[in-house]
Amino acid sequence: MQSSTRYSSVPTTAAAAIASFLVGMDVLIVNVALPTITAELGGDMATQQWVVDGYSLLFAALLLFAGNLADRWGAKRVFAAGAVLFAAASLFSAFAWSMMALVVGRCLLGVASALILPASMSLINEANPDPRRRAWALSLWGAGGASASAVGPLLGGLLTPIH
Repeated sequence: MQSSTRYSSVPTTAAAAIASFLVGMDVLIVNVALPTITAELGGDMATQQWVVDGYSLLFAALLLFAGNLADRWGAKRVFAAGAVLFAAASLFSAFAWSMMALVVGRCLLGVASALILPASMSLINEANPDPRRRAWALSLWGAGGASASAVGPLLGGLLTPIH
């Protein structure tokens, strides 16, 4: 385990809270936009379900494994790998040329999110050795994820063109 004094508390907490928000938001952002996505890319109901469930399934299935990776390889390294994969998968999904490409992108986003979430919590623990400060940082991290459930569908709707 790396030293808790290695990371600056404020930037680490901010990065972890933003990551928690993005992971939570990405679960729900496609729900409102799904009819428009299907109209543009094609696909049936089963494919629509995979756009939503591909993310959730891989995220949930790999979460414990990713936490173990963060313990073995270091939270900072796993967080960085997850963030790079998240950015690449987001870009891939944004430019998906078919529903199957979007499903692949969403599955990659689920893998990236599984890497990011436990590592972000570990980074907060490492950067905040004082229990009171750690409690405050973890509450910000949790607020990031919780607020995403409201913002995800709203942002998905705002990004969906009106026909």
